[in-house]
Amino acid sequence: MCEKQKPVYCLNITHLEISFYHLLLDKKFKGIVHLFSNIVHLDFTSSVGFTNKTLIWIAELYSNLKYLNLWKEGDDELITNKGLYAITNSYHKLEYLNIFDHKEISEIAI
Repeated sequence: MCEKQKPVYCLNITHLEISFYHLLLDKKFKGIVHLFSNIVHLDFTSSVGFTNKTLIWIAELYSNLKYLNLWKEGDDELITNKGLYAITNSYHKLEYLNIFDHKEISEIAI
C-alpha cells in the first residue's frame, strides 16, 4: 500500500506491506489495523511517523504475527525500547524481526 493508494478491504489478507509511507502516523495506522485482523506478515520498509503506540497496537491485535519489518531510513526516532519490548513480549513465535537503522533502540533492549 503506497501513500496515495487506497486500501483494499478484505478479511482474508494475511500479508500487509506499507512501505515508503512518510507520514504513517499512529492515528492512520489505528484505522488500518482494524481493517485487517488476520495479519501474519507486516512490512513497514522505510515508513516513518509512527511511534511506540503503533507497535503496542500490533502486539495487542496481531496474535499470529510471524514477520515484522521495521527497517527505516533517516532520523525518525519515534520507536524506542518500549515498542521493541511490546513486540518481543507478545510474539514468542516471531520468525523475522528487522529493526535496521533504529539507533534509538539500545543494545540492552536487543
